[in-house]
Amino acid sequence: MRKIIAIILISIFASAKVYSVKENLQHLKSLSKQQLEILYQTWNYAKAYNLQYTMTAIVWQESDFGKYLINLQDPSCGYFHKLLPEYAKELGLRPNNWNMSRVCQSLLNYDTSFMVALQTLTKKKNYCKITYGYTGGRLWKCMVTRYNGGGRKARVYYKNIVNKIKALKIFMKGE
Repeated sequence: MRKIIAIILISIFASAKVYSVKENLQHLKSLSKQQLEILYQTWNYAKAYNLQYTMTAIVWQESDFGKYLINLQDPSCGYFHKLLPEYAKELGLRPNNWNMSRVCQSLLNYDTSFMVALQTLTKKKNYCKITYGYTGGRLWKCMVTRYNGGGRKARVYYKNIVNKIKALKIFMKGE
């Protein structure tokens, strides 16, 4: 039984890749005009909340700057990929197929997707602060990993966000 669990855990972690700063920087340099527009729009919107690096890295991680807006496996939708059952419940709707289709449609609008992601990050930050008493870097790490659900792949997700932020810092200085 332990071997089976170990094999499952290894396959889960092996399937999730951590991209290096160099790989991320190369990707940034190959973005389409539309992807660059989403990068700069996110950057500018999030700057007012002092979350420009965080939210730009998340929109990159979740949808590749709007290139992939729907994930039926989760299911999630939008530029920042909000989980549809969770969002339907937040809106007071039953998470059935009809309602999840409706909320997905709303998340395909960039402004809606941005505001929902911002609200989600704020909720996750408050949760980490109240529940664990985190501050500073630990609070930020908790907020980011909780944004992704905090599951088994949270460590890989966190490392990808950190490496994307490092690449963004280099990229934005070069612009």
